[in-house]
Amino acid sequence: MKIKVVYDNEAKSPFQSDWGFSALIESDESILFDTGDDGKILLRNMKKMGIDTSSIDKVVLSHEHHDHTGGLYSILEKSMEVFVPKSFSKGFKKKVKERASLIEIIDRKKISERVLSLGEMGMDIIEQSIICKSDRGNILITGCAHPGLTDIIQKAEDHGDIEAVIGGFHGFDDFDVLENISLIVPCHCTEYKDKIKERYPDKTKDCFAGLEIKV
Repeated sequence: MKIKVVYDNEAKSPFQSDWGFSALIESDESILFDTGDDGKILLRNMKKMGIDTSSIDKVVLSHEHHDHTGGLYSILEKSMEVFVPKSFSKGFKKKVKERASLIEIIDRKKISERVLSLGEMGMDIIEQSIICKSDRGNILITGCAHPGLTDIIQKAEDHGDIEAVIGGFHGFDDFDVLENISLIVPCHCTEYKDKIKERYPDKTKDCFAGLEIKV
């Protein structure tokens, strides 16, 4: 399994940075998690990583903020399935239905044989996160973790130990819950990247557009 960060606030040459997040999971199927803010930047970074949009089977959107959904229509094709929390606005869902297959998520749901949605979480901002079942263990991927990374981790642990956590950790400062996780990749909206790296220097990896993780 490979996880490729194709959109992030940080980037290494020749990739372009921008506010937002997107990662491609290459496993039994090719699944794009979130789509960043700007479709042109998303496409440019994907091209530099050798990713053809026609190879994407499914798209999973964590929440309805534009910096996670803005690039959707630049890559969307009729053959794709798009998984969104049921709480997404009617207008957004209607527009997706006109161009692809829409699957609404409420509870935990299998996205593919190796990818599982944890279902809707949160109150003010409802969000879904996913677990990827790799040969090394479960990989938790979050968009912004608005419902609270601690709560998301606890829910994910119902499915087994977490090997790695990747994505935005918005407002997260409960660093103790990362103690037993082997790989930590704080991306996008994480406010305390430096403190996480200071606490766990040997297992924290910098996140940036162009990053590829083999698990």
